[in-house]
Amino acid sequence: PPRSTPLYSSAASDVYKRQGEVYIISNPAWKSWYKIGKAVDSEDRCNGYQTSSPHRDYSIVSKISVSNRGMGEKIAHSLAEGMSRERSNEWFRIENLEKEDFDKFLSLVKTLTEEKVNGGVSTNKKSAR
Repeated sequence: PPRSTPLYSSAASDVYKRQGEVYIISNPAWKSWYKIGKAVDSEDRCNGYQTSSPHRDYSIVSKISVSNRGMGEKIAHSLAEGMSRERSNEWFRIENLEKEDFDKFLSLVKTLTEEKVNGGVSTNKKSAR
């Protein structure tokens, strides 16, 4: 898999903005490899990856907004560890999942993140089905 782009952060930027997105991106050059990351804006982050791809073929598989993107990313990485056959930094080799599965995965990440941010109290307003 490709190497991850370094994240530039400072204490000031973390205090300024914790909310953001947790995203999953892929590139057809690396079948079954998915990058799980965090950003203020995942579209902007994905566009940044395009500069290292001659085919400009990175795409966002799924993304969610969370109130604490750092925590959301940690939770996503922990969950992805159990689903992946292999890991290289923020890249996970996950086979046989479709977009709908990744959407459900990130929905769970959002629920767990918001519960942790709110001290264990669920803020999920969707009714149980």
